[in-house]
Amino acid sequence: MADTVFYDAKAQQLRSRVGAVRLIVTTAVPAGGIIQRIYAPNGALLESVPYADAQAMKRQGAALRWFASGEMRGRRTYKAGQLEGQAVVYYSGGTIQQLSLYQQGQEKSRQCFDVSGQLIDCPVETSVGKAYAEYHLGEVMLAREVQRATHYPAVPDGTEPLRGQVVVACAIGVDGKMRETRIYKGMGPAYDREALRVVNGLRGSFSPQLQDGEPVESFYTLGVDFIPPVPR
Repeated sequence: MADTVFYDAKAQQLRSRVGAVRLIVTTAVPAGGIIQRIYAPNGALLESVPYADAQAMKRQGAALRWFASGEMRGRRTYKAGQLEGQAVVYYSGGTIQQLSLYQQGQEKSRQCFDVSGQLIDCPVETSVGKAYAEYHLGEVMLAREVQRATHYPAVPDGTEPLRGQVVVACAIGVDGKMRETRIYKGMGPAYDREALRVVNGLRGSFSPQLQDGEPVESFYTLGVDFIPPVPR
C-alpha cells in the first residue's frame, strides 16, 4: 500500500496536487522498511530513497536520483544510515561529474570530471544558488523549544555536574522532515541521551535546503545547552 503526500516549493505539505512541485510516494517493502519515491508533477521519477524502518529514520541501500528527462543523475549507497562506498554524480548525458568514496559516513576521497570525462580540480563549494534548511517556526522558537524541553540529567553522587553543549547532527529530507539524528559533539552518555531525546521530540518541521531552486537532502546541526541547576 502506498501513501502519497504533496509539497509546494517550500516543502509545506498540501492537501491536494494543486500547486505541488513534488509528490512523495511511500511504499512498504516485503523485506521490511520502506521506499520513498519523489516525483515531479508530470510524473517523472526524480529520486528513490530506501529506508530500513517504517518511520523513514535510517537509510539503507542504494539511493538514486534522475534528471526530469529520465537520465541517471546520481547514485549513493547507505549502510545503517551512513554513506558507504561510492557516491556518483552524473552530467546529463551519462558522463561522471563527481566520484566520491565513503567509509562509515566519512568522505575519504573525491574526484571531479568535465563533460568530456577529463579529470579536473573539484570546485570549492559556495553558497551561491543555495538556501539552507530552516526550522519552519523560526530560529527563536526553535531555541525556546529546545530550552523548554531540556532537563538536566541526574548525576551520580560525588560526580561534578557539567556545564556545556551537546551538538546534534540531523538529516533533513527533501520533504523537510528530520530523519536520522546523531551526536556530533558530546558531553557524556547521560547528556547525549537527553540531547537526542529533545531533538527527536521537536514538533515542527524544516524547510529543506534548496540548491538552484531544488530541494535536496542536507544536515542541520543543533546545540543543546546544559546548565547545572542551582543547589537548594
